Amino acid sequence: MKKINLRTIRLAASALILTGVIGSPIVASAAANTASTTINASVGASISVTTTATVSLSLTPTAGGVVSSASDTVTVNTNNATGYMLTLADGDANVNLSSGGNLIGAHSGTQASPTALGANTWGYAVANVGGFDS
Repeated sequence: MKKINLRTIRLAASALILTGVIGSPIVASAAANTASTTINASVGASISVTTTATVSLSLTPTAGGVVSSASDTVTVNTNNATGYMLTLADGDANVNLSSGGNLIGAHSGTQASPTALGANTWGYAVANVGGFDS
């Protein structure tokens, strides 16, 4: 009987293992189970305000007075559940238009009680509010 040494056995075993690892196919498998998943995400409130253009008025004063008007469309979009409030406001208590020594007084009519625009006054109207443009 032939004597096999331990080194030869180790070498043969290593070669066999290496051949098995290299020769075996790589198999990827996924579970076939499916399930429903609920994902919750918190999305902060956002708002966007767009306008179509700059509103410009070109007036040349006359003895009889001049009336001019221009309009714009403001669009507001929000995902806030409570909505939004769009307001038009003056930055201070003075509602007159002034430039240097020139002054144009504010019209006294309101959205709730509109009146005709008086001479030498300025004002604004929101379409379909308070009877304007209805």
